[in-house]
Amino acid sequence: MTHNITKTALFSIVVLGTALFCGCNRQEKELFDMSGTERTEAAMTKTAEILTSAENGWEMHYFTNPEGQGHVLLFKFEKNGIVTIAAKNEVTSNKGTYKSAQSIWAMDASQGPVLSMKTYNDVFSVFADPQSDGLGYEGDYEFIVISADSDQIELMGKKNRARCIMTPVESGVAWDTFFAPIDRIKAYTFSGNNGMQFQLVVDDKTYLPLEYNDMAMTETVQNAYVFPLIVTRTGVDFYDRGILFAENQYAKHFVLNDELTKLVCTDEGVNAYIRSAFTIPEYFHFRLSRNNEWQISATENGSAAQAAYNAFAQGLKSTNATLNYLAFTTKADNTLALHIRFTVSNQRYDGYYTLTTSEDGNKIAIAYSAADTNGEAALKRAGGNNLNKGIALLNNIISGTFTLSSVSGSTLNIQQMYMLNESNPEHVLKIFVK
Repeated sequence: MTHNITKTALFSIVVLGTALFCGCNRQEKELFDMSGTERTEAAMTKTAEILTSAENGWEMHYFTNPEGQGHVLLFKFEKNGIVTIAAKNEVTSNKGTYKSAQSIWAMDASQGPVLSMKTYNDVFSVFADPQSDGLGYEGDYEFIVISADSDQIELMGKKNRARCIMTPVESGVAWDTFFAPIDRIKAYTFSGNNGMQFQLVVDDKTYLPLEYNDMAMTETVQNAYVFPLIVTRTGVDFYDRGILFAENQYAKHFVLNDELTKLVCTDEGVNAYIRSAFTIPEYFHFRLSRNNEWQISATENGSAAQAAYNAFAQGLKSTNATLNYLAFTTKADNTLALHIRFTVSNQRYDGYYTLTTSEDGNKIAIAYSAADTNGEAALKRAGGNNLNKGIALLNNIISGTFTLSSVSGSTLNIQQMYMLNESNPEHVLKIFVK
């Protein structure tokens, strides 16, 4: 849906009903004794009072459209007509840094009271900008007010019909640090986690397989329903009524547990949680089974592992070869192997090492066994034309019993892992899906 928003165009909140703000029968009688214009003016005044009453502003859970991802925004409405809007995401800032901007708001009358942004806002207006494709984020800048009081305002986009919620920001919370808990939750759950598979468990039974992509969960077996979500300061909320897991049964609000193992539903009467579909070792092998590799970081390992990696790379460099990467992979018989890519005189070579392995839970024991032709050539180069020295240098990196754990510290986001060598706490390999 296309919106023609310019730097003078405009965010509006339309109040659904003027009786919305009445608190007692006497007030209702007084309002219905008024003319339509008088009722609109009274509701406009009440709307403005609610919007400006929050001392530390409002937190908006903003969904651009019913299938779009959610964004947390902060609003502070002033009686002098200034509104400050803040956010911290990749849409409003190229590097996802905190950003705030001011613009002018005023109450207008159109189909009831309308709160309009009279000037372009550098944070908010981008969501409704059609951009080069004519669509952009398909966000709204006009919102029907479904309900409003000092505790919560429920909105619905006038064109795209997406529902959004505003609640007061707690007093004393600084806006520039407000988003830090959200960043923490993202790191534990969804950052860099596209394609991850989850399960919704209800009453200790697995109800739905879910796949995460771009701030939404998709039910992957029956109807491919898409459930947009928003990361909050404590967990995640799903759009509108939430995840439909049975007829007229939904799960909407989730918090991350202290153990960082699941998102627990807090809805009254719903005993549900979301967990990863895999344990850490299961996911290690799942990715390999999908023809992915687990690449060893070239720079972000523990001190002992990094020294060993650097020594191997330097051995290659001394013979005019460049180590491109080392990565765990699988052979045709599904056994674990190590893939080396290196370059000599602008010619790229790929070699493979057979490994002997054994596994026990999160532990995996690894040692070098054999090499193919290119792999052996790399070992000779690394060892200064001494094969055994090259093997020793490689074993210094990958040999030992390792414990697998997630870099995030959570079992929900396991796209990157640590391999901790039991014999040396400084020998930690960081691996990531390639």
